[in-house]
Amino acid sequence: MCDRTAIMVSGAIKCLGTITHLKNKFGTGIQVQMRVEEDEIDSLMGFFSVSSVFSCGHVDEVFGGNIKITIPSCIELSKIFAEIESRKRELGILFYSVSQSSLEQIFLSIAGAGASTLAHQDLEASLTHLNSPSNYASLKEPSPRLLASPHLVSPKPLSPR
Repeated sequence: MCDRTAIMVSGAIKCLGTITHLKNKFGTGIQVQMRVEEDEIDSLMGFFSVSSVFSCGHVDEVFGGNIKITIPSCIELSKIFAEIESRKRELGILFYSVSQSSLEQIFLSIAGAGASTLAHQDLEASLTHLNSPSNYASLKEPSPRLLASPHLVSPKPLSPR
């Protein structure tokens, strides 16, 4: 088992630390997933908007009776559990889970940010190369060798079949 983990993007180390440190520093917050009856979705969404705990979060996903919400890490876990447990029956919550961002989510966000930065740099380099005046000089006049090529001009016209 290792004490520290490093995440590399395109051969460069982007972050290094213990798993707990990486989750605290790069995690998006506390993930809450709930399963409710599909007809209870609207009441649960209304609860999110007025709840002191859930109103500062944002809904990531709603699919069928499943809802995934991210809450900032500054909210105490005890408050999250107390809020859910006190309204569980009223809101029709069948199942719920509370967790930190996973290491996989952190890796994907860091790798994705690195990949988008590289793609942006590649695009800028390509546009700079295409807009260079030296690239247009070769397009002004066709090469004499190209015009004299026997493969480009057919000696006989093609007849329709």
